[in-house]
Amino acid sequence: MNTVTIAAHFHGPPESGNGGYTCGVAAAALGADPARVRLFVPPPVDRPLDVERRGEACVLLDGETAVAEARPASLDLEPPEPVAYDDAVAALEQFDVKAYAAQHAFSTCFTCGPGRAPGEGLRLFPAPVDGRPGLVVSPWVPHESHGGADGRVSPEIVWAALDCPGGLVWILGDPPTGPAVLGELTASVVRRPSVGEELVAAGWPLDADGRKRRSGTAVWASDGELVAKAQATWIVLAAEQHGEFAVRPTP
Repeated sequence: MNTVTIAAHFHGPPESGNGGYTCGVAAAALGADPARVRLFVPPPVDRPLDVERRGEACVLLDGETAVAEARPASLDLEPPEPVAYDDAVAALEQFDVKAYAAQHAFSTCFTCGPGRAPGEGLRLFPAPVDGRPGLVVSPWVPHESHGGADGRVSPEIVWAALDCPGGLVWILGDPPTGPAVLGELTASVVRRPSVGEELVAAGWPLDADGRKRRSGTAVWASDGELVAKAQATWIVLAAEQHGEFAVRPTP
């Protein structure tokens, strides 16, 4: 049986794997695009997970515990009109990063953590766009540390970029939901972006049901080309779950 390991560097909550990155690892093991990945438990880091084929599905196992299940999928999601890279930069310049950092439950998250240094994490922040209510964006220029030998970003990193923007649009919305974690992600990577390429990562809300929040995310090139897209289901954490996910108390 093959194994995969989620390195602790790619964490979301401090002691578990970033949801999008973990889903990307599961999708890569499956070898399908689009793929739908469901997370069952906080993904453990720095230890091998068994990869088991079950019919058309691929399951990541921590001993006998299923961590994630990936299946081939379709993705009927129409992203909104793209946001230009310069407009995303302008939106971020108006975004209060200090206030965002102060209230962030997982400040060292690989995708959206303000506690990560440039090049160490993706640092995708949820800047609102004037005239586009409900849409958040972040400029993204992939760092060389996230590129492969061919100078392109791995699909797993793209899946990570498709993760947090869809949660943050709810977590920091009006009204805010409070801490939430990824439950399921269906994604398609149209192409692998290049290191140094000017991109825009975006998220927008779809609907809500109880503690579930659905959202869409996309990555666009500077000319508006769709690079990747995803639909996510997020789960708002109950107060008694905060300890399980090592939620950082906020003021």
